[in-house]
Amino acid sequence: MALALRMSTTRRHNMILNNMLFDLLAVKDKDIEVLREEIALCYMGEKIPDDFAVLMDLNEDSFQKVDIDYLYFVQPDFLFFKENPFKWNEKETRVAGCPDLIVEVWSDSNTNEERQAKMKLYATSNVTEFWQMDQNSNIVKCSVGNTQLPEQILNKILITQNNIKFNLTHLAL
Repeated sequence: MALALRMSTTRRHNMILNNMLFDLLAVKDKDIEVLREEIALCYMGEKIPDDFAVLMDLNEDSFQKVDIDYLYFVQPDFLFFKENPFKWNEKETRVAGCPDLIVEVWSDSNTNEERQAKMKLYATSNVTEFWQMDQNSNIVKCSVGNTQLPEQILNKILITQNNIKFNLTHLAL
């Protein structure tokens, strides 16, 4: 089953992600790597394998599960690396590792199967904070690994466990 799909996004979807990016850029921390959905993530739970370079040379259009059980290519809406290590492939078209934060902005076009697959995948790491935002709701579901964190809402400033703040209050429904 393919986990990354190339779909058009809505205006609201883009506004949420652009505003998050703007807030991160305002932090001006050069140790933060911020990536958007244009980059494929080779997500591997807790470790980066030694044969990483070989795995990262897969065809650009290959977004399926590969032979290693814990390795998948996905394209989350938003990735944030600061504390957690990551590696680029030689062409800098893909990144591998466990981001500090993954944000998925769900829309009606996301199937339940896609949502469940990504939630299960992101739960394999106890170092990645995962936020699920539904475009039709103000509720942000938050978790790390299999641990559910308190939900956040768009009409308040969103805060990561590492105390990074996102002000999306003007986008609340």
